[in-house]
Amino acid sequence: ITAVRQHPVVVLFFTLVFGAIGVWFAIDQPASFSARAGIVVEDARASTLFNSRSSDAERYVADQVAILESRVVAERASQLVATQDPPLAISVDDFLKNTTISAGQESNFITISFIASSAQKAEAGAGAIGLAYEAAIQEALAEDAEQAVVELDKAIDAAVQEIETLQSQIDSLRTESDE
Repeated sequence: ITAVRQHPVVVLFFTLVFGAIGVWFAIDQPASFSARAGIVVEDARASTLFNSRSSDAERYVADQVAILESRVVAERASQLVATQDPPLAISVDDFLKNTTISAGQESNFITISFIASSAQKAEAGAGAIGLAYEAAIQEALAEDAEQAVVELDKAIDAAVQEIETLQSQIDSLRTESDE
């Protein structure tokens, strides 16, 4: 306090300098907006039709978080926002850098957060990540279903071949017994 009384000009100078630096930092920082979207994930492969890839629910949620953070989902999301009306330009790298995915420990609820320079881009980005994830999962399920149909067709063909072989053997035995 004594130093402040003896050197008020120095105190005023430092106050002005640090105040100016604070104002400069506040002005220099770009405005950013954040938007959140939430999804609940359930293992669609847990049915008897498909082989379950993960038996543990926590592991499944962790796998889905990894998918949401993947470059494939970011690429799809970038394409989605570019084709919406009005189109927005959010690059794949922006999606990868500005997206945060979090999941609760005891639920299948996943939160998607996206930060952008405008509220419109933030909302579109968070929504696009969710839609891109959904499209990727639907595509994977369709591929699995198609593969299951192929496997069933192979099993049917093998069963038909086996039946034809057995029928041929039965006919051959009948012919021998009739003679």
